[in-house]
Amino acid sequence: MITRIFQPGVPYPPYGALWIQDFTELGSCTSAPFTPPSSDVPQGDVLPPWEFGGCPDAWDDSVTYSGGDYVSSSSTVYKCKNGPDEQFCNLIPPEGLNGHSGSLGWEVIGSCSGTLDPLPAPTCGDIPTYTEGFITNADWESEPQQVVNVDGTIYRCKPFFASTAWCSNLQYDPTGMAGYLAWDTCTSCASYEATGNLGSNCPDVAS
Repeated sequence: MITRIFQPGVPYPPYGALWIQDFTELGSCTSAPFTPPSSDVPQGDVLPPWEFGGCPDAWDDSVTYSGGDYVSSSSTVYKCKNGPDEQFCNLIPPEGLNGHSGSLGWEVIGSCSGTLDPLPAPTCGDIPTYTEGFITNADWESEPQQVVNVDGTIYRCKPFFASTAWCSNLQYDPTGMAGYLAWDTCTSCASYEATGNLGSNCPDVAS
């Protein structure tokens, strides 16, 4: 008898109308035992060197990752994917976890060694912590960096909300229920300190 092999995903089982959203068919097998790969970290692959040299920080379940953020594992650099896939970056490390593939949220960028040297770009410490009333009728054209730091994640006030000062209202706290209406989630402080940019979600903000 030939058995079909599936790589598990979440949250649907490999049958029914929705299984294809979360399972990848890997092939067929006989009755011999099958051992899935233990890690998504490339083994022996020759990867291009990462342009920033040293390795970024390892994945940390206490950090909130967004599309464009970088982490490293086993001297390999990974980048968090954009769009709906970025949700997996906060659930699964790049080397995978409990049978779930790290490639759901992370893509391989290159190899690295050592630690990152300090970059001349501003650090997250230069970005103010969000407080009520921070933005007051800001001129979006002349003050494009309406960004704040909330627990290690950087947010940018959207143009309309900056010009009308609605971002100064706690009703639109970046992490509140209505925060997504007024704020774009840019990147994590860790990624900002490593790369000097605010990520693909905030391309209009000057560094």
